[in-house]
Amino acid sequence: MPIQIQPLTAANLGDARRVNSQYEVTQRLVLRLEDGRLRYRVEPVSPTYFKDYHADPARPEEYVDTPDRAWLLAYAGGQVVGEIRLERWWNEFAYIHLIAVEPEMRQAGVGTALLDAAKNWARDHQHGGLMLETQAANVPACRLYERSGFELGGFDRYVYRALRPGTREIALYWYCWVG
Repeated sequence: MPIQIQPLTAANLGDARRVNSQYEVTQRLVLRLEDGRLRYRVEPVSPTYFKDYHADPARPEEYVDTPDRAWLLAYAGGQVVGEIRLERWWNEFAYIHLIAVEPEMRQAGVGTALLDAAKNWARDHQHGGLMLETQAANVPACRLYERSGFELGGFDRYVYRALRPGTREIALYWYCWVG
């Protein structure tokens, strides 16, 4: 089924935030530094648990017809199956705040299509690249970013501790150059 990427407009505003972003955490990345680069191995998580990113406070209407931000929607068969939200960041990168794909459409090229559209948006707006943050517990997303040309540039062990004391989640920062 072909995937079509469309920007968020007044006409499709109701399609924002309709994608189910929940996923089951079954693995996590374990980081190491090797020859000055971050590397990782994957290990299982037990017990497994679920995460969902829809606690995001963004207001879709603020992304319609704005030059420094975009909310792109992926459609297949007339239904919204994915979304990506990005904006100009302070360091001239385009920062991806959210990427989500419907569970039944994962591994079907939707995430890749959204990232390709984000790369085009960044290029069209004269950004040097894209950046994003995810967690070491989101292994499928990390693998997608790596396949899409992103490089693991850094991590933060403490960023989630105020939200969830005692958490073992680690924030990972991924970068992709588009210039």
